[in-house]
This record gives sequence, structure tokens and C-alpha cells, in this order.
Amino acid sequence: MNTLSANLKTGHGECLAFFCSALCTLTLYKSANRQIIDLGFSGGRLLDRLMQEPGEMIDRDTLTAYAWPNRIVGQGSLNQQIYTLRKILGDEKDRKIIQTVTRRGYRFNPDFVVAQSAVTPPDIQSDRGQTLSLRSVSRTEIQHKWAIRAMATAGFVSYILIAHPSQLFASLHIVGDHTVMYVETKKDQLKHLINVTRGLSTRLVSMSSKPLELSIVTIDDETYHIYCSGQSGANYISLQDDQLHTISDNQLRECIEGVTQPVH
Repeated sequence: MNTLSANLKTGHGECLAFFCSALCTLTLYKSANRQIIDLGFSGGRLLDRLMQEPGEMIDRDTLTAYAWPNRIVGQGSLNQQIYTLRKILGDEKDRKIIQTVTRRGYRFNPDFVVAQSAVTPPDIQSDRGQTLSLRSVSRTEIQHKWAIRAMATAGFVSYILIAHPSQLFASLHIVGDHTVMYVETKKDQLKHLINVTRGLSTRLVSMSSKPLELSIVTIDDETYHIYCSGQSGANYISLQDDQLHTISDNQLRECIEGVTQPVH
């Protein structure tokens, strides 16, 4: 096991983990085994916010606003996500990793943070009032064995980047009740990706009557992988550059509602 890939400890004995905030995934390491867990958007955002300030109490309102931006949710949603994170981290009984500050909020125990230079800290920027985050994360731990599972979960983003050892840059935008993540392997091409696919993401968001989590990923400047996740499940389509402006609404709806398949 390469411990440089881990950035936190867990309650599962000697099991370490790597949290990828850009993809909202947690990779668990135990001996020679690795397991990638999709935390979902809210779960990933919640863990991200707690780990931004280890040892500091983050109040409930701040955590809720960060995990569910521009949405109104009850306190039960936060309680459930905290419970889920604790269970994944092996912390549901002892509660030593994510600590409760009675009637105030939660604290991430700094003793469970693995300090190492291999993890690049996030560079947070703002973009015309929208939430825009740019992160560089290691992808060397993504394995082929998870490819099939990834096709049906947010790990799909990991799947299409398996063979590319460079770094990953992601820009997250909040659009009403929806979230749109743009993912590139080249930092200087991220804005270009956003510009050329903004019309496509706008169309997809306008078609969804329920909150939609959308990821648009490119790894070769020619193929665009569009991943849609919502209450109906997870689907994706792959488009060539010349299809961005010609794809029909019916084909786009397949990403939101239909069976997962590439568009030819």
C-alpha cells in the first residue's frame, strides 16, 4: 500500500483512506485491497468542509449550507449524512473521527488526518457569484477492477480517467437546485471546456424537473463524457466535438432518464 495516497485514517483497524473532494469519492485501503466508495455530492461536500478545518467546530448551519447549496433541507438530512460518513469511516460507535459538539455542530478530529505533501490543497476561486472550485488531485489509485461499478456511479468519472496519470482539475458550479462539475486533465483547458459545453449543460439542466448532478469530462479534447445523476439513477452519454450543438433533446433526455449508452 502506498501510504502517500492516503489523507485520513479510519476506525477500521489499520485501514487508511484517500478522500477525493473533486469526485466525492473515498478510497479505503486495507492490506492489498482497495475499495472506492461514492459519497454522493452532499456527503462529499460535507466531508470536504469538515476536513478544511481539522480540529475546528463547524456549526450545523454552515455545514448544511455547504453540503446542500441553494437548497432548503431539514436537520434530519445533516444527521443522516453524518451517520453515513461515520459508518463508512468505521466511526459510528466511538465517534472519534467526526466529533459532535452538542447543540452546535461537528468537528473533524485532526488526529485522523494524514499529513503528506503528495496531496495538493484546493485552490478556491470565485466566478461571477457562482461557486467555483479548482482542485488538483492524484488519480494514481484508480484501478481497472472498479471500472464496471464506476459505470453506474459517480466513479464513472474515475473510470474514464484510469489510463491517464496526469492530474485532474474540476470546476464546480451551482445552478439553482442543480450542480454542474466540469473536469479536465489540463488546467489551462478547463475554462475552454466550460465555455464550449455551457450551452449543453444549460439544456440538460432545463430539462430536469428534479435536482440534477451533472459532470462533463474530457480527456482528449475530442470526446466529451456527460454523466447525469439524479433521483432516477445514474446515466451517461459520450459526444464528439461536432455533436455538442447538434444532439437532439430526446438524446439528451437519455442521460437524465434513459438507459446508459453512448451516442454514436
